Amino acid sequence: MEVITKQDKIVGAAKNWRAQYYIGRKWRDIWHGNSREIWQQLKALSPDAIEQDVTAIIGNATWTENACSECGEDSDMLIQLGQPPDDDSNTVYICPKCLKRALALVGEQ
Repeated sequence: MEVITKQDKIVGAAKNWRAQYYIGRKWRDIWHGNSREIWQQLKALSPDAIEQDVTAIIGNATWTENACSECGEDSDMLIQLGQPPDDDSNTVYICPKCLKRALALVGEQ
């Protein structure tokens, strides 16, 4: 179980970008720019960067999106439940609102 915040994703964008696009000591080609240059821009962001800063560099909001597995809303905070994320893992992300609803269901039993 782990807490995942939107700020975690903003701060971790450069590290996560590098993990995805720097393979075998080589930057992978991407269709919309230079992956190394994008990483350098992400790395140069200040610690108090906001979601729009990351989106402007990458070109989409998927790197900072924090979508709840239950309601689908983009949340400032999620609770990661289940196995560590992997291609075949059983992992869900629940926002505080949906977690409270789940706890209410347990209370009704």
